[in-house]
Amino acid sequence: LLPGQSAAQQQQQQQQQQLPQQPSMFVPPLQRPWGTPPTPPTLNFDRAQRGGSGGFGSGRGRPNLDIRIPPSGTWRPESEMRFQSIMEKSGMLKINDQIYKTSLADMQEMGELGSGTSGHVVKMCHKPSNTVIAVKQMRRTGNDEENKRIIMDLDVVLKSEKCRYIVKCLGCFITDADVWICMELMTTCFDKLQKKYKKPIPEQILGKVTVATVTALAYLKDQHNVIHRDVKPSNILIDDRGNIKLCDFGISGRLVDSN
Repeated sequence: LLPGQSAAQQQQQQQQQQLPQQPSMFVPPLQRPWGTPPTPPTLNFDRAQRGGSGGFGSGRGRPNLDIRIPPSGTWRPESEMRFQSIMEKSGMLKINDQIYKTSLADMQEMGELGSGTSGHVVKMCHKPSNTVIAVKQMRRTGNDEENKRIIMDLDVVLKSEKCRYIVKCLGCFITDADVWICMELMTTCFDKLQKKYKKPIPEQILGKVTVATVTALAYLKDQHNVIHRDVKPSNILIDDRGNIKLCDFGISGRLVDSN
């Protein structure tokens, strides 16, 4: 026995010395030569082998989450790229299957059709073709959200000319201060029609409005991965031949990984 140590203490000390050494939890940092840039991580979702249902270390499948960060300056926001593509078409109007290179001087205002938070709509005459059209006029500001609405509205209508239930876009004008979206002229909207007649809408008409609206929404989702997000009577237009069309795509959103 050591001086001042009991037999029980010495026995406990001997038992501790016989226990296997536990591995150290300290892991030294990786070493690399000075001036050597670190290897960028990668995003790898390779499927792991699945084991039992035990706890930590039981072999459960876990994704290997290494993230690759793209170098700065190698990409631009998608909305900016779409806007640059649209600007190249500024002043080109397609009326009655003919392309007109048009300036603002070729447009004659004939009165206001309506207004909203994002701008107002006026009736104008395209003098070279003597065609009356509707023009949605919006101010360009430094507000990012407003600019995104303008870009989204333009992008959707320009790509949706093949759908008979979406208002037809004839072209656009883009200046430093304004954006004009030129569209086919419709007679009224469903909201004004309701207020004018002040009576229940016949079921037959409601059925046609429903079919047109749902078909337009399905086209947007299936062809362009877009949801409208602002379907209301004032955004459902009707012409004098009874055609029903959806408009105003400023707050539409793009679907990601949706079935």
